[in-house]
Amino acid sequence: MILSTLGIDADQETARLALRGPDWRRGMGPSPVDRWVKDLYGLRAVWRNNGTGALMKALVSNGFAPMVTQWLQDPWISRVSHWRIVRGYDDARGVFYVNDSMLGRNVALPYEWFDRNWQPFSYRYMVIYKPEDEALLRAILGPEWSERTMRERYYERARSEAR
Repeated sequence: MILSTLGIDADQETARLALRGPDWRRGMGPSPVDRWVKDLYGLRAVWRNNGTGALMKALVSNGFAPMVTQWLQDPWISRVSHWRIVRGYDDARGVFYVNDSMLGRNVALPYEWFDRNWQPFSYRYMVIYKPEDEALLRAILGPEWSERTMRERYYERARSEAR
């Protein structure tokens, strides 16, 4: 789904096998994505923890399609971790619009639900991008382009949320 936003027609099964392996029950971590998209498509990928709703809005507003890891449903229904793509938002309605391989396109997720089901995954997000867009992406992420800075800020956030 994410590659289609960049104009690339890729088979989902091919991506699944490359990034998750043959066991369909196994999830996809973000680590192998950068090498895979670079080798096959000349793209890049970066992932970080400590995402925020404001950051997702800034990325979307600047033409990026960030992926987030969340529970597929509320965790008391099922505990399936799942990647979905943030495609838009509506502050008046208080929702993010996501494309989701299980739920469909333009699914509205209320901000509160979005955050509650994102927090257990350390607010992890990933952006797949064209190399020529890296300077813009770095500017949007600011100091959190640095993995070390991102981790320090996330640890502080986690401590404050625990209080």
